[in-house]
Amino acid sequence: MFIERGNSLNNIVENMIVTRITEYENLLKSINLNGEFDSNNFTNDELIDKMKLIADSNNQIINVYFAKTNGEFIQTSDIELPEGFDITNTDWFINKTTNPEKRRVERPYQDTLSNEMVTSVYETVKRGN
Repeated sequence: MFIERGNSLNNIVENMIVTRITEYENLLKSINLNGEFDSNNFTNDELIDKMKLIADSNNQIINVYFAKTNGEFIQTSDIELPEGFDITNTDWFINKTTNPEKRRVERPYQDTLSNEMVTSVYETVKRGN
């Protein structure tokens, strides 16, 4: 009976996690706007507003950020990155630029900037779909 309850709880938690990750993935996909935004223009108010809507849609989202392949990026968080921080050297950036079609979900880790336990979901945004 203990094993059955444990397995049931495990299945419930696993389904909750998969549902939440799918929700986050769908939110990130909505940034794409079918390739209609100008990814060369980081002052694009529409993109920033969309990112803020995603960040505000759930109080558990700490940050939403958009990175270009050249390393430029914008974020919704006010957390300042350390001096000399190079986003192109992060595992997720390297993985997403070499494997853009593959979904990436990080294992939970302690974020060094916010000191929160987090997981990250990454979605590649491609120009022209």
